[in-house]
Amino acid sequence: MLEEIGVTRAKCMICNVVKCRPPGNRDPLPDEVEACRPYLDAQLELVAPKVVVTLGNFATRALLGTTEGISRLRGRTYPFRSGYLVPTFHPSAALRGGGEVVAQMRADFVRAKEALRAGRPATPPAAGAPPVAGAPPAAGAPPAAGTPAAPGLPGAPHAPATVLGLPSVP
Repeated sequence: MLEEIGVTRAKCMICNVVKCRPPGNRDPLPDEVEACRPYLDAQLELVAPKVVVTLGNFATRALLGTTEGISRLRGRTYPFRSGYLVPTFHPSAALRGGGEVVAQMRADFVRAKEALRAGRPATPPAAGAPPVAGAPPAAGAPPAAGTPAAPGLPGAPHAPATVLGLPSVP
């Protein structure tokens, strides 16, 4: 999908929210995400990507600070640090969800390409700011922590939450 939007593997960074796979491929526990968060923050600070594409529930929830599920958060572009964040499904969901999920992921990657072309916001976005202009209409900012989570795709295994940083315009 990267190549479809004109980004080579050499022009992006892929990292995980948790730095080791939880036993039995289970979902990461909150204390595991919290223990690894300083490393993720340092990676994002060093690379300073214009666009962050979160792959799946855990990466999206961790970076947006919400418990809302990926199915409700994807399809929008959010202000994030000095750039943008575009949530999409984890690739394992595409393997199980078929063509509809793949089409939604492709649309999300097009959103990421548009955000790359838009450049960085003039001023850093405020925490909890609503999705950026040009994104599909949304009710507002990501839900606050404690909001009931939307169900993810059933049956999809959970790999450590993946974050894809796109630092330059293709």
